[in-house]
Amino acid sequence: MTDLEAVVALERQAFPSEPYSPPVFVQLSELFPTTFFVADDARGRVLGYAIVGRRGDQPASGVLLSMAVSTYCQRAGLGTQLLVAAMEVASEERVATLDLTVSQKNVSAVAFYTSLGFRVVGDVPDMFGPDRSRLRMRRSIEGFGRAALGA
Repeated sequence: MTDLEAVVALERQAFPSEPYSPPVFVQLSELFPTTFFVADDARGRVLGYAIVGRRGDQPASGVLLSMAVSTYCQRAGLGTQLLVAAMEVASEERVATLDLTVSQKNVSAVAFYTSLGFRVVGDVPDMFGPDRSRLRMRRSIEGFGRAALGA
């Protein structure tokens, strides 16, 4: 199994009701090669990924397009490492703010993003269909580095 196939499998596990398709991941890896992060273990098994893209109409604005960590690695710091790495590279590429959307029902994810400095800036009603609204969260990453998180 290639890393891309493993990322797709992890996406389906993490987001069973609205996973990105394999061709979407191929496109994202080609469009955003410097901010498409994959973490794997010593055996080469994919443990998580994070993908940050740039908005074409607002080049200083980035979007966390997708992020997932294998269930057996959650709450071990891998998600933080992936997102911090993505924010560092995006900041180096002159992205000043990073947005994401998250299900308001996913309390642990909202808490995770809040712990990394993201703040709720609005909601996106019916993003994935009726009654499937999401929160929009944002943080500044201009000049971002590990010191920004106290690391």
